Amino acid sequence: MSKANPKVKVNNMIHERKTGGDAGYEDCVSTEEQSEYEEVNPHPTRSPRKTNVNIAHNITNKRSNQVNSWLKTKRVPWRLLLFISGFVITIVLTIIVTFFSTKDKCSEKKTQLSEHTSCLSNPCLHSGSCYESGKNYTCVCPIGTEGSRCQDEFYEAITSHGYPLEYNIKSPKTWNIDVSDGNTVRIKFTDFVLSAGEDVKIYNGQPFGIFTGYTGNTLPQSEWTSTGKIATMVFTRSTTQYGCRTQSGFRAVIYKRTTI
Repeated sequence: MSKANPKVKVNNMIHERKTGGDAGYEDCVSTEEQSEYEEVNPHPTRSPRKTNVNIAHNITNKRSNQVNSWLKTKRVPWRLLLFISGFVITIVLTIIVTFFSTKDKCSEKKTQLSEHTSCLSNPCLHSGSCYESGKNYTCVCPIGTEGSRCQDEFYEAITSHGYPLEYNIKSPKTWNIDVSDGNTVRIKFTDFVLSAGEDVKIYNGQPFGIFTGYTGNTLPQSEWTSTGKIATMVFTRSTTQYGCRTQSGFRAVIYKRTTI
């Protein structure tokens, strides 16, 4: 029994294939006959490639599950967190307490240091020695200097004529004192015994204007200090007292005071 050869219509052409290995042939058919045959596209059509969304979604879910699993395995117990927090707070409080306690100690040391560093500024002049006494200091002055800071330096000594012997003088005696810039004159009497009609005048500057007078046989208790670098001392006698005298006269020490 022979098998029927299938007929296939391709582009309005009928292709008949023999199953027994016979050669195929082609027949043209009319338009009405084309409806009886199955139309086959000679160019195979390819279905559009579908994106495998489900695979990507599954991969994302898998990674998310892996991350969550890792977080669970790495999760720090709350007790450990509490311990770490308490440890950090303790360190911070310790630092704060140490800071303020150290600050107070530093203030105390600074106060004590200031109390015992009065001599660091070398307040004693003319090579005087400084000794601390609590918050104050004391200057031990070398020979020839005086004052709380050894600021008075010996300049010269002035005496009456022939002191302390008798003398005969008829004219006044004048001493001009100049201790240079930055200094003033300080005068201190160490002996003072004058006869009647004799006196000593001290001028603040040149020998005119206002002066301070000393007379008699009482040692002046107060010292005299100029306002500038110049002072003038004048010793005078009245005309009726000319001749020999029996009193010792006076002695005055002149100091150059450094302005401080």
